[in-house]
Amino acid sequence: MKTVGDAAQVRIIRMRKVPFMDSTGLHNLESLLRLSKDKKIRMILSGVNKEVHTSTT
Repeated sequence: MKTVGDAAQVRIIRMRKVPFMDSTGLHNLESLLRLSKDKKIRMILSGVNKEVHTSTT
């Protein structure tokens, strides 16, 4: 995300093909959310499936 630069006002993350999320994916998503919030960049998750399961292993 750093290569995009500081000009972004919105980040859209497409989630429609995400069948599950492990702890690394969740950590990375949370880190990106914090980074975006600190830089006042709105983050939109698109196509989130309510059936997505998280893996704790």
